[in-house]
This record gives sequence, structure tokens and C-alpha cells, in this order.
Amino acid sequence: MRIGEDLATLVNRRNAIATFLLSLYESRASGGKCLGADRMHSFHLLVGVAFSLWRAAFLLRPDRQLRSVSTAADHFLHTLCRDNSINYAQDRDNCHWTVGYYLNNAYLRLVIVPERLRITTALLSKQELECLRRLKLGGGDLPRAGFKRGTDLWDEAFAVASAFLRVWRQKPNRPERARRANLASRPSIHKVKRVHKTVERT
Repeated sequence: MRIGEDLATLVNRRNAIATFLLSLYESRASGGKCLGADRMHSFHLLVGVAFSLWRAAFLLRPDRQLRSVSTAADHFLHTLCRDNSINYAQDRDNCHWTVGYYLNNAYLRLVIVPERLRITTALLSKQELECLRRLKLGGGDLPRAGFKRGTDLWDEAFAVASAFLRVWRQKPNRPERARRANLASRPSIHKVKRVHKTVERT
């Protein structure tokens, strides 16, 4: 590992995501077999988020810039075309691009979870809502990785994933139809975002 990289922070992130993976596994094991479709789908999404953040934790570098991302993308594509195989070593050697791939992979799944779980703003803390705002999870464009540190994106995505898992564990196992009827009148994160945009335009 190159001199200047913060090994303590790197190990802490690895420990954090490993603990999250275990918590996710234990939550599913104790959640019962008869889950509603949306609840099960949101769990599948969180598994994808957890794996992506686990992989990204090994690839984060503080000196990631747009030029280095472009260089790594070119080299990654050349390796893929030449060898028809990608392993961790190739992920690591082209980490300035591959870390963005895994972070965006996590992000794209996090976007869907609030709607599947019918997460309302009342279920989240102020700090969690701030992380949502930074990741633009209520709508808007993808994070621009070339202009935002990957380490910041990882920390924010991890905080949001942890919040969603907490909500998932608190949600009762009710029949899907009854759950939807019960939550139909409650504003979701996406609905609240649209209301705010309407108010701003007026």
C-alpha cells in the first residue's frame, strides 16, 4: 500500500461494512420466511448495496481525480478485452474507476429502497435525512464522482444503508395488500421531494 494512505480509516471502513453484512444476514434469518414482495425486494437491494460497499471499501483512494478515473477506465477496458477476465487484482490496479462503479452500483439500489419500503421522513433522523439530501436520493442526478471524493460518497451511502436496514428491521411482517392500504396516505421521501419542488416553483 502506498505511503500516505490512511490505513486506520481503511480498516475501520472494512470493519464497518463487515458488521453491516452480518447484521443484514442476521436480520433476514430472524425475519421469517413469509415476507411481502416489496419487503423481500428491498432486502435483495440491501444485499446488493452491502456487497458494493464492501468491495468499494478496499478500493477507496484519497487522490482520485477525473483524469486518473479516465486513465483507469481505459486500462480496465483494455484488460477486459485482452484477458476476458477481471479479478480483485484488476479491480485494485484500476481502483480510480472501479471504486466509482461499485459506489454507483450501491447508489442505484439505494434510490429504489425508500419506495419499496414506503420510508417516510418521520422514520429517519435529521442526520440520516441530511445524508439522503447529499446523495440526492429523493430525486436528481447521480453523484458526480469526478467532483466529489469517493470516501465521502462511501460514508454517506453507508449511513443511508444503515438507516434503511434499521427501518427494514422495524417494519412488521404484514400481508402486502394490508401494508399498502395502511401506508397509502403517508408521504414517501419521493412525494415530499416533489411537493418541495412544486412549492419552490411557485
